[in-house]
Amino acid sequence: GSLTKPCGYLTLQGTFAALLYSVAHPSKDPGKPNLPDFDNGKPGSGLGMFYITPEFAAKIQTLNNTINTGLNQAASKTDTPIVDVTAFFDGVASGDPTNPYFEKASHIANGPQCCGLGFGSGLVSFDGLHPSNTGYALLASDFIDTINRHYGTKIPPIDVKAVYAGTQCGNPRYCYPDPYPLLTFL
Repeated sequence: GSLTKPCGYLTLQGTFAALLYSVAHPSKDPGKPNLPDFDNGKPGSGLGMFYITPEFAAKIQTLNNTINTGLNQAASKTDTPIVDVTAFFDGVASGDPTNPYFEKASHIANGPQCCGLGFGSGLVSFDGLHPSNTGYALLASDFIDTINRHYGTKIPPIDVKAVYAGTQCGNPRYCYPDPYPLLTFL
């Protein structure tokens, strides 16, 4: 991205395209990388696939907020428990040791490799959008806690540390540590 027009956020696909292009077509000016034309000569054709403009991101956020408001209203009217996934991700990202989501995430593994929302820090997969195995297990724990609290059930908790370590699965022959905390492999 850039702080001046035109500006935007590269998607993961856009980042890889820029890296591959700049390796294949090195810049003659070391201070200015050689970047591909993400729009193939047609302005806006790469929007969403290779980059997202701040205006487009704002529209997506507005739509997301509207959908979430409707979901919350429907859940309230039907006495349906709801898990606030935004609060979950915001809490993990907060860095606040008093936030219960951050506290849970920070105690999954010893050391700096896990668990956060940054690339390679364990809770998000390589696409930067979907949770990792550990991220899904941590989020599922919140769903289980909510269901147990609301309905008085006793669904057993998920051992998130075991999911991270690859020691909890149906067949031990196929148990592997979560591959997304990159720093564990360095």
